[in-house]
Amino acid sequence: MSSKPFSVLITGTSRGLGLEMVKQFAETQRPLSMLFACCLDPANSEELQALAKKHPDIIKVLRMDVADPDSIKQAAAQVGSLLGQSGLNLIINNAAIAVYSPFLKSSVEDMLNCYKTNTVGPMCIMQEFLPHLQAAAKHSGMPGMSCRKAAVVNISSNLSSNEIVLYDKLPMVPYRASKAALNMITSCASLELQKEEILCSLLHPGWVRTKMGGSDGEIDVEESIHGMIQLMNSMTDKHHGELVNYKGQTIPW
Repeated sequence: MSSKPFSVLITGTSRGLGLEMVKQFAETQRPLSMLFACCLDPANSEELQALAKKHPDIIKVLRMDVADPDSIKQAAAQVGSLLGQSGLNLIINNAAIAVYSPFLKSSVEDMLNCYKTNTVGPMCIMQEFLPHLQAAAKHSGMPGMSCRKAAVVNISSNLSSNEIVLYDKLPMVPYRASKAALNMITSCASLELQKEEILCSLLHPGWVRTKMGGSDGEIDVEESIHGMIQLMNSMTDKHHGELVNYKGQTIPW
Protein backbone atom coordinates (compact mmCIF):
# COMPACT_ATOMS: atom_id res chain seq x y z
CA MET A 1 0.00 0.00 0.00
CA SER A 2 1.38 3.39 -0.97
CA SER A 3 1.46 5.93 1.82
CA LYS A 4 2.84 9.44 2.16
CA PRO A 5 3.92 10.90 5.50
CA PHE A 6 2.21 13.92 7.01
CA SER A 7 5.21 15.10 9.04
CA VAL A 8 8.87 14.31 8.50
CA LEU A 9 12.19 14.96 10.25
CA ILE A 10 15.46 14.56 8.35
CA THR A 11 18.98 14.94 9.74
CA GLY A 12 22.08 16.05 7.85
CA THR A 13 20.20 18.31 5.44
CA SER A 14 22.78 20.99 4.62
CA ARG A 15 24.19 19.15 1.59
CA GLY A 16 24.24 15.93 -0.41
CA LEU A 17 21.56 13.32 0.14
CA GLY A 18 19.87 15.19 2.98
CA LEU A 19 19.50 18.43 1.03
CA GLU A 20 18.06 16.63 -2.00
CA MET A 21 15.73 14.70 0.29
CA VAL A 22 14.31 17.94 1.67
CA LYS A 23 13.87 19.29 -1.85
CA GLN A 24 12.07 16.23 -3.22
CA PHE A 25 9.87 15.76 -0.16
CA ALA A 26 8.79 19.41 -0.26
CA GLU A 27 8.17 19.43 -4.01
CA THR A 28 6.62 16.01 -4.63
CA GLN A 29 5.07 14.63 -1.44
CA ARG A 30 1.54 15.66 -0.58
CA PRO A 31 -0.06 15.98 1.85
CA LEU A 32 2.95 17.15 3.84
CA SER A 33 2.15 19.32 6.82
CA MET A 34 5.63 19.88 8.21
CA LEU A 35 9.21 18.95 7.32
CA PHE A 36 11.89 19.46 9.98
CA ALA A 37 15.25 19.90 8.23
CA CYS A 38 17.98 19.43 10.82
CA CYS A 39 21.62 20.34 10.36
CA LEU A 40 24.65 21.39 12.37
CA ASP A 41 24.92 25.00 11.15
CA PRO A 42 21.62 26.38 9.78
CA ALA A 43 22.90 29.96 9.49
CA ASN A 44 25.54 28.95 6.94
CA SER A 45 23.43 26.41 5.03
CA GLU A 46 22.47 28.70 2.15
CA GLU A 47 20.85 26.12 -0.15
CA LEU A 48 18.76 24.72 2.67
CA GLN A 49 17.65 28.19 3.75
CA ALA A 50 16.68 28.95 0.14
CA LEU A 51 14.46 25.84 0.10
CA ALA A 52 12.89 26.90 3.39
CA LYS A 53 12.08 30.33 1.93
CA LYS A 54 10.54 28.66 -1.11
CA HIS A 55 8.33 26.45 1.09
CA PRO A 56 7.85 28.51 4.27
CA ASP A 57 4.65 26.76 5.34
CA ILE A 58 6.26 23.33 5.23
CA ILE A 59 10.02 23.44 5.91
CA LYS A 60 11.28 24.28 9.40
CA VAL A 61 15.08 24.44 9.67
CA LEU A 62 16.41 23.34 13.05
CA ARG A 63 19.87 23.05 14.53
CA MET A 64 20.80 19.55 15.63
CA ASP A 65 24.25 18.16 16.35
CA VAL A 66 23.63 14.41 16.15
CA ALA A 67 26.85 13.78 18.08
CA ASP A 68 25.55 15.82 21.05
CA PRO A 69 22.75 14.27 23.17
CA ASP A 70 21.84 17.68 24.63
CA SER A 71 21.38 19.12 21.14
CA ILE A 72 19.13 16.19 20.22
CA LYS A 73 17.07 16.71 23.36
CA GLN A 74 16.63 20.42 22.59
CA ALA A 75 15.55 19.66 19.02
CA ALA A 76 13.03 17.10 20.27
CA ALA A 77 11.49 19.71 22.55
CA GLN A 78 11.28 22.23 19.68
CA VAL A 79 9.64 19.70 17.40
CA GLY A 80 7.17 18.69 20.10
CA SER A 81 6.10 22.30 20.63
CA LEU A 82 5.32 22.66 16.92
CA LEU A 83 3.65 19.30 16.31
CA GLY A 84 0.96 19.26 18.96
CA GLN A 85 -1.19 16.15 19.39
CA SER A 86 -0.64 14.65 15.93
CA GLY A 87 2.92 13.50 16.56
CA LEU A 88 5.74 12.88 14.10
CA ASN A 89 5.19 10.36 11.33
CA LEU A 90 8.66 9.79 9.92
CA ILE A 91 12.26 10.23 11.08
CA ILE A 92 15.05 9.79 8.54
CA ASN A 93 18.45 9.50 10.23
CA ASN A 94 20.65 10.58 7.34
CA ALA A 95 23.50 12.52 9.02
CA ALA A 96 26.79 10.63 9.02
CA ILE A 97 30.53 11.03 8.76
CA ALA A 98 33.02 8.84 6.90
CA VAL A 99 36.66 8.13 7.69
CA TYR A 100 38.59 6.63 4.78
CA SER A 101 41.08 4.47 6.64
CA PRO A 102 41.89 0.73 6.46
CA PHE A 103 42.20 -1.43 9.56
CA LEU A 104 45.90 -0.85 10.24
CA LYS A 105 45.54 2.93 9.97
CA SER A 106 42.27 3.35 11.88
CA SER A 107 42.74 5.17 15.18
CA VAL A 108 40.71 5.07 18.37
CA GLU A 109 39.66 8.66 17.65
CA ASP A 110 38.45 7.70 14.16
CA MET A 111 36.39 4.84 15.56
CA LEU A 112 34.86 6.86 18.38
CA ASN A 113 33.94 9.79 16.12
CA CYS A 114 32.19 7.53 13.62
CA TYR A 115 30.34 5.63 16.33
CA LYS A 116 29.27 8.83 18.06
CA THR A 117 27.74 10.30 14.90
CA ASN A 118 26.69 7.25 12.90
CA THR A 119 25.47 4.91 15.65
CA VAL A 120 24.91 6.62 19.00
CA GLY A 121 23.39 9.72 17.38
CA PRO A 122 20.58 7.85 15.60
CA MET A 123 19.98 5.78 18.73
CA CYS A 124 19.56 8.92 20.86
CA ILE A 125 17.27 10.47 18.26
CA MET A 126 15.05 7.39 18.26
CA GLN A 127 14.89 7.48 22.05
CA GLU A 128 14.25 11.23 22.42
CA PHE A 129 11.65 11.41 19.64
CA LEU A 130 9.86 8.21 20.61
CA PRO A 131 6.96 10.03 22.35
CA HIS A 132 6.28 11.92 19.10
CA LEU A 133 6.30 8.68 17.11
CA GLN A 134 4.00 7.05 19.65
CA ALA A 135 1.60 9.98 19.39
CA ALA A 136 1.58 9.67 15.60
CA ALA A 137 0.93 5.93 15.73
CA LYS A 138 -2.04 6.43 18.05
CA HIS A 139 -3.37 9.43 16.13
CA SER A 140 -3.26 7.78 12.70
CA GLY A 141 -6.00 5.20 13.22
CA MET A 142 -4.30 3.08 10.55
CA PRO A 143 -3.62 -0.65 10.89
CA GLY A 144 -0.18 -2.14 10.31
CA MET A 145 3.07 -0.26 9.74
CA SER A 146 3.94 2.50 7.29
CA CYS A 147 5.90 5.72 6.96
CA ARG A 148 2.62 7.61 6.96
CA LYS A 149 1.76 6.19 10.37
CA ALA A 150 5.00 6.17 12.43
CA ALA A 151 8.43 5.14 11.23
CA VAL A 152 12.19 5.51 11.58
CA VAL A 153 14.32 4.98 8.49
CA ASN A 154 18.02 4.83 9.27
CA ILE A 155 20.33 5.41 6.32
CA SER A 156 22.85 2.58 6.30
CA SER A 157 25.07 1.13 3.58
CA ASN A 158 25.92 -2.10 1.81
CA LEU A 159 29.42 -1.47 3.24
CA SER A 160 27.96 -2.54 6.61
CA SER A 161 27.42 -6.06 5.31
CA ASN A 162 29.66 -8.97 6.33
CA GLU A 163 28.59 -10.77 3.14
CA ILE A 164 29.15 -7.90 0.68
CA VAL A 165 32.62 -6.72 1.65
CA LEU A 166 33.93 -4.69 -1.36
CA TYR A 167 36.98 -3.97 0.78
CA ASP A 168 39.67 -3.27 -1.82
CA LYS A 169 38.02 -0.15 -3.22
CA LEU A 170 36.45 1.15 0.00
CA PRO A 171 38.23 -0.02 3.17
CA MET A 172 36.70 2.70 5.43
CA VAL A 173 36.83 0.55 8.58
CA PRO A 174 35.43 3.12 11.11
CA TYR A 175 32.50 3.95 8.80
CA ARG A 176 31.78 0.30 8.00
CA ALA A 177 31.85 -0.75 11.66
CA SER A 178 29.63 2.14 12.78
CA LYS A 179 27.03 1.34 10.12
CA ALA A 180 27.08 -2.35 11.05
CA ALA A 181 26.40 -1.27 14.63
CA LEU A 182 23.57 0.96 13.40
CA ASN A 183 22.04 -2.08 11.72
CA MET A 184 22.01 -3.94 15.04
CA ILE A 185 20.61 -0.94 16.94
CA THR A 186 17.78 -0.71 14.39
CA SER A 187 17.13 -4.45 14.53
CA CYS A 188 16.86 -4.34 18.32
CA ALA A 189 14.61 -1.27 18.21
CA SER A 190 12.36 -2.99 15.68
CA LEU A 191 11.74 -5.81 18.15
CA GLU A 192 10.94 -3.46 21.04
CA LEU A 193 8.71 -1.11 19.02
CA GLN A 194 6.85 -3.75 17.03
CA LYS A 195 3.96 -3.91 19.52
CA GLU A 196 3.39 -0.16 19.03
CA GLU A 197 3.44 -0.59 15.25
CA ILE A 198 6.34 1.83 14.77
CA LEU A 199 8.19 0.81 11.63
CA CYS A 200 12.00 0.63 11.91
CA SER A 201 13.93 0.08 8.70
CA LEU A 202 17.41 0.48 7.21
CA LEU A 203 17.97 1.95 3.77
CA HIS A 204 21.03 1.89 1.52
CA PRO A 205 20.96 4.86 -0.89
CA GLY A 206 23.30 3.23 -3.40
CA TRP A 207 26.80 4.38 -4.26
CA VAL A 208 25.98 8.03 -4.90
CA ARG A 209 28.12 10.77 -6.38
CA THR A 210 28.35 13.10 -3.38
CA LYS A 211 31.16 14.63 -1.33
CA MET A 212 31.08 11.52 0.88
CA GLY A 213 30.53 8.99 -1.90
CA GLY A 214 33.08 10.49 -4.27
CA SER A 215 33.00 11.15 -8.01
CA ASP A 216 33.16 7.44 -8.92
CA GLY A 217 29.67 6.76 -7.59
CA GLU A 218 27.27 4.76 -9.73
CA ILE A 219 24.23 7.08 -9.52
CA ASP A 220 23.48 10.75 -8.95
CA VAL A 221 21.76 12.24 -5.93
CA GLU A 222 18.45 12.84 -7.69
CA GLU A 223 18.06 9.20 -8.76
CA SER A 224 18.96 7.90 -5.32
CA ILE A 225 16.52 10.12 -3.44
CA HIS A 226 13.73 9.54 -5.94
CA GLY A 227 14.12 5.80 -5.44
CA MET A 228 14.29 6.06 -1.66
CA ILE A 229 11.17 8.22 -1.39
CA GLN A 230 9.23 5.90 -3.67
CA LEU A 231 10.30 2.98 -1.51
CA MET A 232 9.44 4.74 1.75
CA ASN A 233 5.98 5.50 0.35
CA SER A 234 5.41 1.78 -0.08
CA MET A 235 7.04 0.42 3.09
CA THR A 236 4.98 -2.01 5.16
CA ASP A 237 5.48 -4.52 7.96
CA LYS A 238 7.70 -6.64 5.69
CA HIS A 239 10.38 -3.93 5.76
CA HIS A 240 10.45 -3.85 9.57
CA GLY A 241 14.00 -4.51 10.79
CA GLU A 242 15.27 -5.06 7.24
CA LEU A 243 18.15 -3.49 5.29
CA VAL A 244 17.10 -2.70 1.72
CA ASN A 245 18.57 -0.61 -1.08
CA TYR A 246 16.92 2.29 -2.88
CA LYS A 247 15.45 -0.18 -5.39
CA GLY A 248 13.77 -2.19 -2.64
CA GLN A 249 16.17 -5.14 -2.80
CA THR A 250 17.07 -6.81 0.52
CA ILE A 251 20.73 -6.63 1.53
CA PRO A 252 22.11 -9.40 3.78
CA TRP A 253 24.22 -8.01 6.60
